Amino acid sequence: MDRPIVVADRIVTASAVVALESSVLAQGLPSPANLESAEAQSVAVSKSGAEPAVVGVIGGRIVVGADTDQVRALASRRATWKVTVRDLPYVVTRKLDGATTVSATVFAAERVGIEVMATGGIGGIHFGTADVSADLPQLARSRAVVVCSGPKHVADGAATLEWLETWGVLVVGYRTDRLPGFLARGRLPLEHVVNNVGEVVELLRVRRALESTGALVWPPTSRCWRPTPAWPARSPPRSRSADRPAARGHMNQGGRCMRPP
Repeated sequence: MDRPIVVADRIVTASAVVALESSVLAQGLPSPANLESAEAQSVAVSKSGAEPAVVGVIGGRIVVGADTDQVRALASRRATWKVTVRDLPYVVTRKLDGATTVSATVFAAERVGIEVMATGGIGGIHFGTADVSADLPQLARSRAVVVCSGPKHVADGAATLEWLETWGVLVVGYRTDRLPGFLARGRLPLEHVVNNVGEVVELLRVRRALESTGALVWPPTSRCWRPTPAWPARSPPRSRSADRPAARGHMNQGGRCMRPP
Protein backbone atom coordinates (compact mmCIF):
# COMPACT_ATOMS: atom_id res chain seq x y z
CA MET A 1 0.00 0.00 0.00
CA ASP A 2 1.01 3.67 -0.31
CA ARG A 3 2.72 5.33 2.62
CA PRO A 4 0.00 5.95 5.22
CA ILE A 5 1.87 8.93 6.71
CA VAL A 6 2.88 11.87 4.54
CA VAL A 7 5.27 14.43 6.00
CA ALA A 8 5.56 17.91 4.48
CA ASP A 9 9.03 18.83 3.19
CA ARG A 10 9.23 21.85 5.50
CA ILE A 11 8.73 19.52 8.47
CA VAL A 12 11.42 17.10 7.30
CA THR A 13 14.01 19.88 7.04
CA ALA A 14 13.03 21.82 10.19
CA SER A 15 15.36 21.79 13.20
CA ALA A 16 12.45 21.99 15.68
CA VAL A 17 8.82 21.00 15.17
CA VAL A 18 5.67 21.27 17.29
CA ALA A 19 2.69 19.09 16.33
CA LEU A 20 -0.82 20.57 16.45
CA GLU A 21 -4.11 18.65 16.48
CA SER A 22 -6.89 19.32 13.96
CA SER A 23 -9.96 18.10 15.88
CA VAL A 24 -10.26 21.51 17.50
CA LEU A 25 -10.68 22.96 13.99
CA ALA A 26 -13.31 20.52 12.77
CA GLN A 27 -15.25 19.71 15.92
CA GLY A 28 -14.06 22.05 18.65
CA LEU A 29 -14.60 25.59 17.40
CA PRO A 30 -17.15 27.24 15.11
CA SER A 31 -16.18 29.15 11.96
CA PRO A 32 -14.36 31.53 11.64
CA ALA A 33 -12.89 31.05 15.14
CA ASN A 34 -11.44 27.68 14.11
CA LEU A 35 -9.25 29.13 11.35
CA GLU A 36 -8.34 32.12 13.51
CA SER A 37 -7.23 29.71 16.22
CA ALA A 38 -5.19 27.66 13.74
CA GLU A 39 -3.44 30.80 12.54
CA ALA A 40 -2.76 32.01 16.09
CA GLN A 41 -1.29 28.65 17.11
CA SER A 42 0.96 28.47 14.06
CA VAL A 43 2.18 32.03 14.57
CA ALA A 44 2.95 31.35 18.23
CA VAL A 45 4.97 28.25 17.36
CA SER A 46 6.84 30.07 14.57
CA LYS A 47 7.72 32.95 16.91
CA SER A 48 9.31 30.46 19.28
CA GLY A 49 11.64 29.30 16.53
CA ALA A 50 9.90 26.01 15.68
CA GLU A 51 7.89 24.81 12.71
CA PRO A 52 4.15 24.18 13.30
CA ALA A 53 2.86 20.84 12.00
CA VAL A 54 -0.92 20.48 11.87
CA VAL A 55 -1.83 16.78 11.76
CA GLY A 56 -4.94 15.41 10.03
CA VAL A 57 -6.19 12.67 7.72
CA ILE A 58 -7.00 13.61 4.13
CA GLY A 59 -8.11 11.01 1.59
CA GLY A 60 -6.82 8.22 3.79
CA ARG A 61 -3.37 9.76 4.23
CA ILE A 62 -2.15 10.88 7.63
CA VAL A 63 -0.73 14.31 6.88
CA VAL A 64 1.91 15.74 9.21
CA GLY A 65 2.39 19.40 8.39
CA ALA A 66 -0.86 20.27 6.60
CA ASP A 67 -0.60 23.26 4.25
CA THR A 68 -3.04 26.18 4.19
CA ASP A 69 -5.51 24.51 1.80
CA GLN A 70 -5.43 21.28 3.79
CA VAL A 71 -6.03 23.14 7.05
CA ARG A 72 -9.01 24.90 5.48
CA ALA A 73 -10.35 21.55 4.28
CA LEU A 74 -10.02 20.09 7.78
CA ALA A 75 -11.78 23.11 9.25
CA SER A 76 -14.60 23.10 6.68
CA ARG A 77 -16.52 20.27 8.40
CA ARG A 78 -15.71 18.04 5.44
CA ALA A 79 -13.53 16.10 7.84
CA THR A 80 -16.45 14.59 9.70
CA TRP A 81 -14.43 11.89 11.45
CA LYS A 82 -13.09 12.78 14.87
CA VAL A 83 -10.09 10.48 14.77
CA THR A 84 -8.66 8.93 17.92
CA VAL A 85 -5.66 6.63 17.76
CA ARG A 86 -7.87 3.53 17.45
CA ASP A 87 -9.61 5.00 14.38
CA LEU A 88 -6.46 5.59 12.32
CA PRO A 89 -6.34 2.17 10.59
CA TYR A 90 -10.03 2.46 9.66
CA VAL A 91 -9.96 5.98 8.19
CA VAL A 92 -6.73 5.21 6.32
CA THR A 93 -8.10 1.96 4.87
CA ARG A 94 -11.39 3.59 3.85
CA LYS A 95 -9.55 6.64 2.44
CA LEU A 96 -11.60 9.02 4.56
CA ASP A 97 -11.00 12.56 5.79
CA GLY A 98 -10.66 13.09 9.51
CA ALA A 99 -9.46 15.50 12.15
CA THR A 100 -7.08 14.07 14.72
CA THR A 101 -7.53 14.29 18.47
CA VAL A 102 -4.63 14.50 20.92
CA SER A 103 -4.20 10.72 21.00
CA ALA A 104 -4.02 10.34 17.20
CA THR A 105 -1.86 13.45 16.82
CA VAL A 106 0.66 12.21 19.40
CA PHE A 107 0.76 8.80 17.72
CA ALA A 108 1.38 10.22 14.24
CA ALA A 109 3.89 12.79 15.46
CA GLU A 110 5.98 10.20 17.27
CA ARG A 111 6.04 7.97 14.21
CA VAL A 112 7.89 10.68 12.29
CA GLY A 113 10.16 11.79 15.12
CA ILE A 114 8.25 14.79 16.53
CA GLU A 115 8.46 14.84 20.32
CA VAL A 116 6.41 17.91 21.26
CA MET A 117 2.75 18.71 20.75
CA ALA A 118 0.70 21.74 21.81
CA THR A 119 -3.06 22.02 22.19
CA GLY A 120 -5.76 23.77 24.20
CA GLY A 121 -6.67 20.91 26.52
CA ILE A 122 -6.58 17.14 26.78
CA GLY A 123 -9.40 14.72 27.43
CA GLY A 124 -9.66 13.24 30.91
CA ILE A 125 -11.91 11.23 33.18
CA HIS A 126 -15.55 12.18 32.73
CA PHE A 127 -17.51 13.22 35.80
CA GLY A 128 -19.30 10.39 37.58
CA THR A 129 -18.33 7.69 35.07
CA ALA A 130 -15.56 5.27 34.25
CA ASP A 131 -15.15 6.87 30.83
CA VAL A 132 -11.45 7.52 30.16
CA SER A 133 -10.43 9.68 27.22
CA ALA A 134 -8.19 7.94 24.67
CA ASP A 135 -5.73 10.80 25.18
CA LEU A 136 -4.66 9.48 28.59
CA PRO A 137 -3.60 5.90 27.67
CA GLN A 138 -1.79 7.24 24.62
CA LEU A 139 0.24 9.58 26.82
CA ALA A 140 1.08 6.65 29.11
CA ARG A 141 2.25 4.60 26.09
CA SER A 142 4.24 7.35 24.44
CA ARG A 143 7.30 9.46 25.20
CA ALA A 144 5.78 12.65 23.81
CA VAL A 145 5.55 15.99 25.58
CA VAL A 146 2.17 17.73 25.40
CA VAL A 147 1.88 21.42 26.35
CA CYS A 148 -1.69 22.49 27.12
CA SER A 149 -4.02 24.26 29.55
CA GLY A 150 -5.00 21.18 31.51
CA PRO A 151 -7.92 18.77 31.05
CA LYS A 152 -10.96 20.13 29.22
CA HIS A 153 -13.64 21.69 31.39
CA VAL A 154 -15.96 18.67 31.01
CA ALA A 155 -13.38 16.42 32.69
CA ASP A 156 -12.95 15.63 36.37
CA GLY A 157 -9.61 17.27 37.10
CA ALA A 158 -8.94 15.41 40.36
CA ALA A 159 -9.71 12.00 38.86
CA THR A 160 -7.63 12.83 35.79
CA LEU A 161 -4.63 13.77 37.94
CA GLU A 162 -4.96 10.53 39.90
CA TRP A 163 -5.07 8.50 36.67
CA LEU A 164 -1.96 10.23 35.30
CA GLU A 165 -0.10 9.58 38.55
CA THR A 166 -1.06 5.91 38.56
CA TRP A 167 0.12 5.40 34.99
CA GLY A 168 3.39 7.27 35.40
CA VAL A 169 2.74 10.33 33.23
CA LEU A 170 4.86 13.27 34.37
CA VAL A 171 2.74 16.37 35.07
CA VAL A 172 4.58 19.68 35.38
CA GLY A 173 3.18 23.10 36.16
CA TYR A 174 5.01 25.89 34.34
CA ARG A 175 4.99 28.97 36.59
CA THR A 176 1.97 27.61 38.45
CA ASP A 177 1.36 25.14 41.27
CA ARG A 178 -2.33 24.72 40.41
CA LEU A 179 -3.90 22.53 37.77
CA PRO A 180 -5.07 24.83 34.93
CA GLY A 181 -8.79 24.57 34.35
CA PHE A 182 -8.68 24.87 30.52
CA LEU A 183 -11.11 27.81 30.37
CA ALA A 184 -10.51 29.03 33.91
CA ARG A 185 -7.92 29.09 36.65
CA GLY A 186 -7.82 25.85 38.60
CA ARG A 187 -7.43 25.12 42.29
CA LEU A 188 -6.10 21.55 42.47
CA PRO A 189 -2.42 21.45 43.52
CA LEU A 190 0.42 20.26 41.31
CA GLU A 191 3.42 18.60 42.93
CA HIS A 192 5.97 19.33 40.19
CA VAL A 193 6.61 22.99 39.32
CA VAL A 194 9.22 24.68 37.10
CA ASN A 195 9.78 28.40 36.78
CA ASN A 196 11.56 28.90 33.46
CA VAL A 197 12.06 27.30 30.07
CA GLY A 198 15.55 26.11 30.96
CA GLU A 199 14.17 24.05 33.82
CA VAL A 200 11.54 22.55 31.53
CA VAL A 201 14.16 21.58 28.95
CA GLU A 202 16.46 20.01 31.54
CA LEU A 203 13.60 18.08 33.15
CA LEU A 204 12.50 16.71 29.80
CA ARG A 205 16.08 15.89 28.82
CA VAL A 206 16.43 13.76 31.96
CA ARG A 207 13.05 12.16 31.29
CA ARG A 208 14.22 11.20 27.79
CA ALA A 209 17.48 9.77 29.13
CA LEU A 210 15.50 7.64 31.58
CA GLU A 211 13.16 6.56 28.76
CA SER A 212 10.15 7.18 30.94
CA THR A 213 6.64 7.72 29.58
CA GLY A 214 4.88 10.83 28.28
CA ALA A 215 4.83 14.21 29.96
CA LEU A 216 2.40 17.09 30.29
CA VAL A 217 3.53 20.69 30.73
CA TRP A 218 0.76 22.95 31.99
CA PRO A 219 1.18 26.75 31.94
CA PRO A 220 -1.34 28.80 33.93
CA THR A 221 -4.55 29.94 32.28
CA SER A 222 -4.04 33.64 31.67
CA ARG A 223 -7.63 34.67 32.28
CA CYS A 224 -10.93 33.22 33.38
CA TRP A 225 -13.55 32.37 30.79
CA ARG A 226 -16.87 34.15 31.10
CA PRO A 227 -20.05 32.76 29.53
CA THR A 228 -21.69 34.73 26.75
CA PRO A 229 -25.32 34.68 25.56
CA ALA A 230 -24.23 32.41 22.72
CA TRP A 231 -22.59 30.01 25.17
CA PRO A 232 -24.60 29.75 28.38
CA ALA A 233 -22.86 28.84 31.60
CA ARG A 234 -23.12 25.16 32.38
CA SER A 235 -21.13 23.65 35.18
CA PRO A 236 -20.54 19.87 35.26
CA PRO A 237 -21.29 18.04 38.49
CA ARG A 238 -18.81 18.82 41.23
CA SER A 239 -16.29 16.05 41.73
CA ARG A 240 -16.37 14.59 45.21
CA SER A 241 -12.82 13.37 44.70
CA ALA A 242 -11.67 16.99 44.46
CA ASP A 243 -12.80 17.53 48.04
CA ARG A 244 -10.97 14.60 49.54
CA PRO A 245 -7.78 15.55 51.38
CA ALA A 246 -5.96 12.69 49.67
CA ALA A 247 -6.66 14.23 46.28
CA ARG A 248 -4.62 17.27 47.25
CA GLY A 249 -1.38 15.37 47.81
CA HIS A 250 1.15 17.04 50.10
CA MET A 251 0.70 20.47 48.50
CA ASN A 252 -2.24 21.99 50.34
CA GLN A 253 -1.05 25.57 50.48
CA GLY A 254 -2.90 28.34 48.68
CA GLY A 255 -2.42 28.46 44.94
CA ARG A 256 -0.18 31.00 43.30
CA CYS A 257 0.54 31.93 39.73
CA MET A 258 4.21 32.69 39.21
CA ARG A 259 4.71 35.37 36.58
CA PRO A 260 7.79 36.06 34.50
CA PRO A 261 10.08 38.67 36.05
